[in-house]
Amino acid sequence: MRRSLTSIKMIHMIPFCSLLLLVGCSSGTIRGKVIAGDISIAVVVEEDDERLEAPGLAATDIRVVTADRGAPIAKVVSDENGEFSFPAAVPSDRLRVAARVDGYAPADQTFHYMQKSSRLLIILEKTVSSSGE
Repeated sequence: MRRSLTSIKMIHMIPFCSLLLLVGCSSGTIRGKVIAGDISIAVVVEEDDERLEAPGLAATDIRVVTADRGAPIAKVVSDENGEFSFPAAVPSDRLRVAARVDGYAPADQTFHYMQKSSRLLIILEKTVSSSGE
């Protein structure tokens, strides 16, 4: 009986260990940036994507959960440059990110776990005020 419990525990560790191999031990974080754009969406981009040079949106609330169960992974706020990061050791290969900041339409997107050389780019569309501005 004890041997079978150990085997079950080991089987449950396989996905987690596989995820660590994807990211590599040195990374440890998923990094990203929030910018203004023509549509609200979150996308995985290479770290040399020119849109990452655009001015960032500060104070954006970002929540990350596992896509399959909705288990919380991170709740962060973008800094004054629109940059953010959260721990990369997550129990799922599909994550769901939701981003919100006043004056912009929210983004809610599911994406596959990223490679070490990728960044998460969140683009938010400016909303039109009731006065038409």
